[in-house]
Amino acid sequence: MSSNIKITRICQHCGHEFVAKTTVTKYCGDDCAKRAYKARIKKQKIAESEVETQKLRNTPYVAVKTLESLTVREAAVMLQCDPRTIYDMIEQGRLNAINLSVRKTRIHKKDIDALFSNKSTIVNSQNSSVDFDKQPSKKDCYTVGEILSRYGIADATLRRIISIHKIPKYSNGKFVYIAKQDIDSIFKRLIVEDS
Repeated sequence: MSSNIKITRICQHCGHEFVAKTTVTKYCGDDCAKRAYKARIKKQKIAESEVETQKLRNTPYVAVKTLESLTVREAAVMLQCDPRTIYDMIEQGRLNAINLSVRKTRIHKKDIDALFSNKSTIVNSQNSSVDFDKQPSKKDCYTVGEILSRYGIADATLRRIISIHKIPKYSNGKFVYIAKQDIDSIFKRLIVEDS
């Protein structure tokens, strides 16, 4: 039995008007119905993925809280930082760790807790890494680009020299400044050693 109903409706997918033969028709044709179905499935999968991601975000922290010795990655989750930061802290001697074998570094949880009770690691307004009162003027500083072109070195080499010699850097806007006397003394020493 065919229907003699002709109702003007608007497609719920493309938004165009069409003539429907039933009162429950939502789409103007088979293409729009298939596209709407795919969009619904995609939206559902995204929602499920977000729920799963949120579970994964919450689970490691809960699991880490119950452990006594942590891997570097677990310590990074606990401190909410990058694993490279944990390795840097170990290399600098700020965090105790034991190396069981290759890629088997373990950190005791009480050592991480001790970081927060150690007064030398606590940051406050009196103990900041850069003292702005002692910051040299811009005319007494090089920018990073000036150092690279003056001494003909690579950016990675300069970063390593700054790290090894613990040279203070001063940022102002988008530029990083380094005192001329700090850099010049190091390169003079390096030139004397080479000759």
